[in-house]
Amino acid sequence: MLSATRMDGHILAGWMCLPFWLLHVVDGYWKMAFSHGPHIYFWAYDFTKWIILPTVLLFVLHRLAFVAPREYGLSADLGKRDILYVLPLPLITLFVVHFIASAAVEIVFTPQKAPFDYRSMLSPLGPLRIVGTLYLSATAGIWESIFFIGLPWLWFSKGRAVSPWGRCAFALGTAVLFAAGHWENGVSNVIGVLLFQLVAVYWYFRFATLWPVIGAHFLIDVVFLWPVTKL
Repeated sequence: MLSATRMDGHILAGWMCLPFWLLHVVDGYWKMAFSHGPHIYFWAYDFTKWIILPTVLLFVLHRLAFVAPREYGLSADLGKRDILYVLPLPLITLFVVHFIASAAVEIVFTPQKAPFDYRSMLSPLGPLRIVGTLYLSATAGIWESIFFIGLPWLWFSKGRAVSPWGRCAFALGTAVLFAAGHWENGVSNVIGVLLFQLVAVYWYFRFATLWPVIGAHFLIDVVFLWPVTKL
């Protein structure tokens, strides 16, 4: 009975990813549409995507299959040595890889204005711009790590050993899917997040926790948005 329930949890994890992936790929169209109207429309949509939708999906996963957060990467089994000596390495490498890749693309290709820029939505917030930056960075870091690494791997592995080639295929597939949802932010961002995801999956395989990936993602978004959100 336990084995059947476990398998159902793996399968349901994959199904819970689909709505998030579909919205992720077409997300740019919605954001650009809402950016031309009252800003409250954009933030209402963003709140629905980043708070309501993932919360409901994970609640359903837990309610129907009893899948706990630790099973999709939110493990808290970290000692003092891990925090001080292990986790900074993936965090720093992810941060560096993203920015070097983005900068290299800007040098090779003629920079073009991205169809959408989050900073145009943050500027009208006035004194709340810093809060908006932290909100966007935290929600993207947490949910994209879960829905593009933790949950897909729970589904893909299905409680069995996966070959090195299978792991490579998983990393590449999730990286392409992840990058496809950032097209509205420009070519440099697409290449940056593609390489970020490949390295992020490697570190997840290595340490079996999403926290360094979440931390790096949060840090990258804060640095990217912060310069124009200073009071």
